[in-house]
Amino acid sequence: MQSKTSSFKGCAVNTALLRKNLTRFWPLWAVYAAVWLVLLPLMQFVSLFGSSAAHQAPAQRAAGAAQNILSVGVTGGLILGVGFGVLFAMALFSYLCSPRAVGMFHSFPIRREGLFLTHYLTGAAVFLCSQALALLLTAAVQGAAGVLDWSVLGLCFLCAAGQMLFFYSFSVFCAMFTGQILAIPAFYAIGNVLVAGVTSMVESLAGMFVYGYSSGGMPAWAKWMTPAWQLGSRLQVQSDWNNVKNYAENTRLTGLDTVGIYALAGLVLTAAALAVYRRRRSETAGDTVTVHRVKPVFCFGVAACFALSLGQGLYYLLWSQFSSSGTASLPMMLVCLALLGLVGYYAARMLVCKSFRVFRRYWKGAAAVTAAVILLGVCVSLDLTGAERRVPDADRVASLDFTLSASAYCSGTTEDPALIARFADFQRLLISDRDTARARNTEQQAYYGSSGKEGAPYGSAWISLHYTFKSGAVLSRSYNLLYTDRELSDSGSAAYAAAALLADPQVQWLSLLRGRDPDEVAAALTTGGMDYLTAGGYTDSRSFDADTAQTLYAALRRDVEAGHLGVSALMGGQAWNRQVYINSLTFYYKVPSDPGEQDQKMDSFSIQFSSACTELIAALRATGVADAEHPLLTVAESNAANAAPETAAAGGIGGAYASA
Repeated sequence: MQSKTSSFKGCAVNTALLRKNLTRFWPLWAVYAAVWLVLLPLMQFVSLFGSSAAHQAPAQRAAGAAQNILSVGVTGGLILGVGFGVLFAMALFSYLCSPRAVGMFHSFPIRREGLFLTHYLTGAAVFLCSQALALLLTAAVQGAAGVLDWSVLGLCFLCAAGQMLFFYSFSVFCAMFTGQILAIPAFYAIGNVLVAGVTSMVESLAGMFVYGYSSGGMPAWAKWMTPAWQLGSRLQVQSDWNNVKNYAENTRLTGLDTVGIYALAGLVLTAAALAVYRRRRSETAGDTVTVHRVKPVFCFGVAACFALSLGQGLYYLLWSQFSSSGTASLPMMLVCLALLGLVGYYAARMLVCKSFRVFRRYWKGAAAVTAAVILLGVCVSLDLTGAERRVPDADRVASLDFTLSASAYCSGTTEDPALIARFADFQRLLISDRDTARARNTEQQAYYGSSGKEGAPYGSAWISLHYTFKSGAVLSRSYNLLYTDRELSDSGSAAYAAAALLADPQVQWLSLLRGRDPDEVAAALTTGGMDYLTAGGYTDSRSFDADTAQTLYAALRRDVEAGHLGVSALMGGQAWNRQVYINSLTFYYKVPSDPGEQDQKMDSFSIQFSSACTELIAALRATGVADAEHPLLTVAESNAANAAPETAAAGGIGGAYASA
């Protein structure tokens, strides 16, 4: 029947229809209420009156009850809001998916506003009453146990009700755009992750063509457009652990403002859903998309998602099988994106039109999709935003997380503007060698792809830089540095700059001690150990006491300050084998304990050193940690000793060490 606006003036809630909703969908309401009754009053009863409660002081029971209730409000409220929000909307607005049902409802002497508000407020009344009933019963349980805290119960209610309000309203909003009952949860699920998913796929596309680009985490605006993620990360229950009393206290809730923002957004979505419902035609019941102007948006959106997700998947499949170089192929990527974009567009058109005969009629839309996808791929590959050349100013950066990985691994976090500026200059040097790096990567990939060859034409180092700005924004870049041995002595090369950073004392201490002061570590040393090869060729460890640890650590400090540690990290092949020892040293030290802690905390760090660490090697031999039975052996010496039968007959590893 034709859509008409009722001539009745009233648009208030219809009580008869509300009662019908309550009785018609009572199993759903009962399940929702039962879950809350189990999570709150029942679990509180078990916790406060169970066998474990008899051994707890009243203050401990109260602290535990507060933490449990707030955790249920945060985590339980989020999970139930996400799950039951869409179920409520599907039940109450299911009549919009049946031509007979929607014709019957719209023939009632009730305005569209009255119908919408009646159905919407039915769901709101159910979840508010269920949560309120559960919290009142919880209050009775807590009152009987003598730990009643209305403020905690109120915070729990605000968390649960605010989250449910948003997800329920968002589900109702999605229900207004479709006439298919199964499309409601599909639209709802996609809407919850759409922005985060598209952002990740665009970043993945950029990572293939923009030199050094790597995802630095989801942008703040994308997190806000992903409600479950944002609520789960910002809404937290925190407490302080009392080591004397041995339980958590001072329980508090953070991020309640986030719930308020989403609750207000839920009310806005409700108003928007009502506006759509007022203009929705009854004849669209059964359609995948019910709003005419939204149909092109739906088709182009599906095409974009198909292109960015499945298109990239097809590209990776083909590229991994038929490409021998490490360079991304833009033409192949454009073909894959366009092909899957067309598949998505015509699939969406078939759903909207309920027909397979859409190819000739909608060829213009298909052409627009192809052009848009190709334009996106070209724009990303050309780096029109300048992401490839973006290097932050050190005075705008709050902290830098760095990783330098080659033959040795070095990573740390710094807030020193001078060191951050050095890494930024290093990044500029890497960017200036972009074309050379790409050509070498292609050559190295082709080299590995050919059979019958050993070794590699270039040394390789992995550099990762993660800047956190004072504004809270982040910038992440990662580079694969390919270099020749000659470049390690060329002061203008990126390899020389990387080697200088790896040998820098400040960088080494940040990597070894994770930000702790070297003097404090020296005063807290307890023991240590050295790994070595036995005469039988097995790895064993020799321990040494605190005095020996102090002596060796002092020698290590002299090597670090002189830039001896890390100088071999970029050396490869036989040069690395001749200089680096297979032995590794581990130092154990005490760390400051939290107030009230009785057990002393321990930490440790390990190093692998080379022949450049002359101070440390001399100290190892002077203290007797390294001797004929516990030899210092380079990789080359170890390989030679294990390979020579006469060496084993003359005393094995120890004999080789003694002769050396």
